[in-house]
Amino acid sequence: MNNFYDYCFSLSLRLWVSICIDNNTCKDHEGVVPSTNTSFIAKGELHFINPSTICCRRVYIMLSSLPPTPAMACAGRMAYLAERDGPGATPVAEPAERLMTVAEFLRWDDGTDRRHELVGGRPVMMAPPSRVHGALALAIGAELRARLAPPCLPQVEAGIVFPHDDFDFFVADMAVSCAPPADELWCPEPVLLVEVLSESTRAHDLGVKLPAYRRLPSVRHILLVETREVRIEHWRREGEGWHVRDVGPGGVVVLEDLGVRLEVDALYRDLPVGGSGEVPS
Repeated sequence: MNNFYDYCFSLSLRLWVSICIDNNTCKDHEGVVPSTNTSFIAKGELHFINPSTICCRRVYIMLSSLPPTPAMACAGRMAYLAERDGPGATPVAEPAERLMTVAEFLRWDDGTDRRHELVGGRPVMMAPPSRVHGALALAIGAELRARLAPPCLPQVEAGIVFPHDDFDFFVADMAVSCAPPADELWCPEPVLLVEVLSESTRAHDLGVKLPAYRRLPSVRHILLVETREVRIEHWRREGEGWHVRDVGPGGVVVLEDLGVRLEVDALYRDLPVGGSGEVPS
């Protein structure tokens, strides 16, 4: 076996590494990338969504957040790194990146007033919201504050923590919690989460934050508020699943268990959304 491939080192403790022993077994699976992969193939090159430090030679590897299967191993295979050290050299792993925990992130200060989220143990700067983005968040917050019954309260730029996850801390545009008010740096047991979708945040909000929000056991409603058109996507928990409803012009978002009705037209009133113009983000 050692005559066929060299050693491969993966320094990401959160990922699984699978080795394709025979290149020929991968031919039928080239380019098939499961949704759980942290990497994808484009034009024969491997691109990382979450980069991991890897040092390997004459092997094919696949990175996945789940235990790999042979097909998955072939799907994410990567050609060996250039044999820069010669045919007989032993690969040497680079120092592993140290990820930041939520506790460290909440104590961290980058010396600026810019907002950050913690994504996979790495601080990520958040883009400033556009005027329309801010106006929509303000309108929704005002309606929630006026209609929610105590002890439920809305919170803007609400910190969101996740059980059994020490490397992610998101900031929602708006959240509602019915837990007694305290001085936490996050929103405890949120029942409603709101994200206003801008061009700069859309991919992250839909691809990363939405799946994470849906896994929070306390969350009963998620609102995704469009800035390109008059539309709110309402996710409502129903038993073990979720029901999704698009609410457009003239519609009403009903949060029955919270005693709240949000009229879509009132939230978007006087904002340049829809029609011929596109909202800048």
